[in-house]
Amino acid sequence: MRFLKNDQTLNKVEKIKQERHPFEVHGAIIDIYSKDLSAMDDVPGEVERLKWVGIYPQK
Repeated sequence: MRFLKNDQTLNKVEKIKQERHPFEVHGAIIDIYSKDLSAMDDVPGEVERLKWVGIYPQK
């Protein structure tokens, strides 16, 4: 099923959303990032995905 018109493409954030399920992000926060926050740097788009679970990092 396509939700976009033929001449449209996904923006950067929409592509990030399709790459990983929100439940995986929640699990990673508990299992990985709570022990080693720097591990988040190894996963492209992960900071953007934190918004899915209500975490909005400050610059």
